[in-house]
Amino acid sequence: MMPDFIFTFGNKLLMEENPICVFSSRKMPVSLIEPGIDFLYSIMNHPITLIGGWHSSLERKALRMHTPEMSSNIIYFPAQGIDHFKIPAYLQADYEKQKLLVVSLWKSEKGTDRYKSKLRNDYLLKSLNRFLFIYINPTGQLARIYQQVIDQQKQIYIFDHFSNKQWITGSTIPVSKYNAEVLL
Repeated sequence: MMPDFIFTFGNKLLMEENPICVFSSRKMPVSLIEPGIDFLYSIMNHPITLIGGWHSSLERKALRMHTPEMSSNIIYFPAQGIDHFKIPAYLQADYEKQKLLVVSLWKSEKGTDRYKSKLRNDYLLKSLNRFLFIYINPTGQLARIYQQVIDQQKQIYIFDHFSNKQWITGSTIPVSKYNAEVLL
């Protein structure tokens, strides 16, 4: 259930569908981009609700391929005020078909910055139980988030790709388009 201080527009019922939080570092190996987009596209064809800030280029490219005919739903959680968020044209049909929810911690905050991104990510860590990491840059912010998810003993899925080898441990479930059903 969403606390009262969260601002939303779209289909609020999507928060009750046990969403899985998607994280991907902005800096990633070139060898991971195409397979990562292919993987995200493939899981969007499953009855799953994905939540995230959709900031990395890989996440944005995959999101642009989402259509209302796909079985998945999208929760867009920007690190800015909801009054300043405009639904991208490529998600307008999802919004009209009740397959999109926009969530924010703020009503009228302008712009995105590291502090707001951290607050948003902290909220996701506190509120959700399932996390999917597409790629974690070892020197980036996601390495810290990954460790917090492990420390909190939440469910961790990681894209099964050789670039993620160091992150696939006994605490994680490697996932690809061939075993994507583990996310359901």
